[in-house]
Amino acid sequence: MNEYVLRCYYISTNCEEPEHMTTYRERMLDLFLRRYRHLNGKLTENSLATRKKAIFQHEYVRKEKQEEFKSAIRNELRGVEGSEEEITPEITEARNPQPENLAEFTNVQPEINLIHESIESDGPETNEEREVKDIFLNYLTNYEDMDPLLRQRIPRLGESEKLNEVVKTLNSKILPAYVANSTNLEYVNTLFYVSALTTARLLGKHPKVQTFKNKTTQKTPVVPRWQRRLETRIAGLRESIGRLTSFKNGAKSKRLLRHVSRIIAPLKPQTVGLDQLSEIIDRKVQQLAAYSKRLSKRYLKSNQRRKENQLFHKNQKSIYRNLQQNSNAESQTLYPQQQELEQFWEKIWAQAKHFNADANWLAKEKEKADNVAPMHFYYITAEEIKNNICTSANWKSPGLDQLHNIWLKKLSVMHEALARCYNELLKNIAAIPEFLTAGVTYLLPKDAPSADPARYRPITCLSTTYKLLTKIIANRIYEHCESNSILCEEQKGCRKRTMGCKDQLIIDTVITGVALRRRRNLSVAFIDYKKAFDSMPHDYLLEILRIYKIDAATVALLGRIMSKWNTKLVLNGTVSKQISIKRGIFQGDALSPLSFCIGLNPLSRLLTLKQNGFILKTELPTLRNISRQHQQTTSGDAAASSSLPSWSTSTAVCGDKTEDLSNKLNISQVRN
Repeated sequence: MNEYVLRCYYISTNCEEPEHMTTYRERMLDLFLRRYRHLNGKLTENSLATRKKAIFQHEYVRKEKQEEFKSAIRNELRGVEGSEEEITPEITEARNPQPENLAEFTNVQPEINLIHESIESDGPETNEEREVKDIFLNYLTNYEDMDPLLRQRIPRLGESEKLNEVVKTLNSKILPAYVANSTNLEYVNTLFYVSALTTARLLGKHPKVQTFKNKTTQKTPVVPRWQRRLETRIAGLRESIGRLTSFKNGAKSKRLLRHVSRIIAPLKPQTVGLDQLSEIIDRKVQQLAAYSKRLSKRYLKSNQRRKENQLFHKNQKSIYRNLQQNSNAESQTLYPQQQELEQFWEKIWAQAKHFNADANWLAKEKEKADNVAPMHFYYITAEEIKNNICTSANWKSPGLDQLHNIWLKKLSVMHEALARCYNELLKNIAAIPEFLTAGVTYLLPKDAPSADPARYRPITCLSTTYKLLTKIIANRIYEHCESNSILCEEQKGCRKRTMGCKDQLIIDTVITGVALRRRRNLSVAFIDYKKAFDSMPHDYLLEILRIYKIDAATVALLGRIMSKWNTKLVLNGTVSKQISIKRGIFQGDALSPLSFCIGLNPLSRLLTLKQNGFILKTELPTLRNISRQHQQTTSGDAAASSSLPSWSTSTAVCGDKTEDLSNKLNISQVRN
């Protein structure tokens, strides 16, 4: 839409600055309405000119694209110079001998252009349906060609009958005509976003400007009405007690007498002496004590307990994070400089590292994987999208496209179109849009805010459509690994039907208890990888997927996606420049933890082959002797052995494989 507005503007002005500021508007509007006929009578010359001005000011169309666009139209104008036929957007499209060149400027699929011109619904439209349709078309006109990364934030909405009615109208009356045979993921994502905006608008909510709030500080609490009412009464009682006490001590000013008369008037005393005045003061003091006790004990504490209980059920991590922030509230808040922050993370992410392709352990892993059955490839279906999106949190923080999970759940009529778009990416990996691989990374302090960039943990918010795609791929890869017993038993991270670290702690407790009770030797080393998620080479992740027989189409898609990863850092409300991710994986992606565990799987096999573990002997006939060489989580290992030489051999294996992957051990976290 924005590019078509510019096209009409350049044609109406002959690609030159108009002599008069308003002379071109009538022709520009006429050209525009030839395509968007449904806006006839609703769109004015001034509103279209305002839209053109906003496109230039906010760069809804990039400057390079504007110049390229203007040059192409100038050439087209020269081509019809001297002809009696007037150039229009439709005529120039028919005149172009290569339609695909013009599509670079319009960026609108053919079926989409026809939809805007006429949409026929089954039966007569109701007033409610017409209102939903008008708002939907208005938003679609504004956002169709806008960069998804420039969108406004959609406010959260509570469940209501009105919301369900609007969603039902969109699913049954409006969206089916727009998604027919569409394979453009950016356009389908825009339809989701426009539908969400339409629903929010009809519920009285308006989009907000996208801001990057400081995630390391708490929000300013809102004082409820009951608390303000009690605080007002307490303040009034304190003021009355002070004035009555001053009057009792002998102050006799006219203003004080006037206030004292107003205070004692509701009590209707016949005479006011010192005894009656003392009685009134005591009564006021008792009222003050009662209100203060009610505020502090009955209301504030009970309200705080209720909020903590609700937050505990919704998000347990927030409870512990708030407690940690409160304990560090008195310390001075320091943050690293933006340039220092960018340099630190560019050094980790933007510099590509490569693994040792000639490593002996890698060749042995290939030999062992020869018996693994190849992963079966099949296209993504609407049912698969429904099953994967239903387990996602409704209002989880979105990426730069500002689309929440709830809209992918509610707008079920779009699932078929979304499946077609995903399958198109599997067929043609060059069609991946830019917004799909762009993220915004919030840096959360590991303990207290620090000036050291290394003391922050990156959490990346990604596009909802991207996370859904990687979630589908992750579930497919996990099923393949489980059916072929690829993941080692010692790996408890990111596995279903396990409790992760809890399982490993139980095993630690059992082994330690047996060693103490039977007085056996035990050597244990806890190993942690330095920047584990951020240092895994991309080429190694793709190679290990090929070794474990993941289908070629999926590996090719993931390789293309990795090459386009980029993000912006956000800390204390400031946003950094765009940083390319040439090494490591996103912390916030459904596929990232599983990819990391698969990457460390050969290490687990190597440690198992050493057979240096601690043996748990049992006399039960149904159980064999259990040997535990090591335990593994998502970011490190624990190697156990009954002798010190065996323990040293296991740690040496970890060190050798770490060097082959261009990783580093976090020496400060290695304990024995």
